[in-house]
Amino acid sequence: MADVISIDQVRRFILDRQGLRTEKLAHTTLDLIRKIHNVQIDTISVVARAQDLVLHNRLSDYKEKDIWSLERDKKLFEYFSHKLCLIPINEYPFYKWIIEYRSKNPGNWTKNWLKDNKKLVNYVYNYIKTNGETCSSDFKSSKKAKREGWWELKAENLALKHLFHSGKILISYRKGFQRYYDLADRVIPSKISSEPMDKTELPEHILNIIFSALGIASYNEFLNYLGKIFPKIVWRGNKQYVIEYLNKCVKNGILRPISVKDLKDQYYILIEEYKHLENQKKLVQNDLPVKFLTPFDNIIRDRYFPKNIWDFDYTLEAYVSEVKRRYGFFCLPILDKYDIIGFMDTKAHRREKRIELISVYINKEIDVDFPYRFAKGVKIFAQFHNCSEITVGNFYPNNIKDKVLKEIS
Repeated sequence: MADVISIDQVRRFILDRQGLRTEKLAHTTLDLIRKIHNVQIDTISVVARAQDLVLHNRLSDYKEKDIWSLERDKKLFEYFSHKLCLIPINEYPFYKWIIEYRSKNPGNWTKNWLKDNKKLVNYVYNYIKTNGETCSSDFKSSKKAKREGWWELKAENLALKHLFHSGKILISYRKGFQRYYDLADRVIPSKISSEPMDKTELPEHILNIIFSALGIASYNEFLNYLGKIFPKIVWRGNKQYVIEYLNKCVKNGILRPISVKDLKDQYYILIEEYKHLENQKKLVQNDLPVKFLTPFDNIIRDRYFPKNIWDFDYTLEAYVSEVKRRYGFFCLPILDKYDIIGFMDTKAHRREKRIELISVYINKEIDVDFPYRFAKGVKIFAQFHNCSEITVGNFYPNNIKDKVLKEIS
């Protein structure tokens, strides 16, 4: 019979492994990314972009946009994991499976577009081969293509997109968020193999990634943390095959099954980590500043995960029509101590050096010290954005707003 663990122990254990609540801080940005495996890239800039907030919340000395220097130094590369991510460069042979899968399965619209645009794709590829690092603005064509339901794109942009998806070119670096492409074999260092990892090694590699990043896992994490393609390649995307693999790891002395009180799914942990999970009940701190998580944080982005583990139901309302929004355009989940307790709709007014808390919604029970922890977290958040002023709008429940304002001032 599996051991029964409390949900509080599980939450603290995951947050420790993720670097969100840990005494064992990563020494460098690269060390952290190797541990959690990938950092999602996003373009929304109401506050710092997703990739920067993920790192800020885990590294006290991280500076906004520092992550791009690691890409330029060829310590990270960009490709699709669950979404477009920055990934440690040593994982390239692992991701060659995704590259080859996407190359062989471009989708019907792309297949049809390629029939009429092979010469253009070859031209763009040869241009990069001859000229080296290239951005989309280097192509001056006015020819446009429109995919149904999408915006118009310059035809050369579609060619770049196809060449990137198929792994023929990669992003060498970004400048002001503009992508500069080069041939894949010039982006990936020569010491890194360009051949796919042996297929027999994939299951164990996936297991190591997931347990390094999350500490515990059910079959769901194997089907979602790295996106849908790896589970298709290894387990045909079949839940039962994943469960059979996990149970085989139990029999082989690699994993230990655990039951989490009030959760229906079977969870697993590396055998050598079980004592650390048990000890989480002893590692409670009550004066931790709150953290404001990006919607694309590694524990938030797969929406089922915060729902299962924190009973936190989250929708990014930036993608919802304004009339249907309940909380705001870009609400950040609030991590208080070891629980996710609500949302903060916020905006960084950079020129004014002001952080605006448009609305704050607390949906769970809080203690008397919450205003102090909240104010402490807001000040850290404002400092990261180089903002000296904090303004507060709506606050729910309203009866703690004055206490929060007093702590902030």
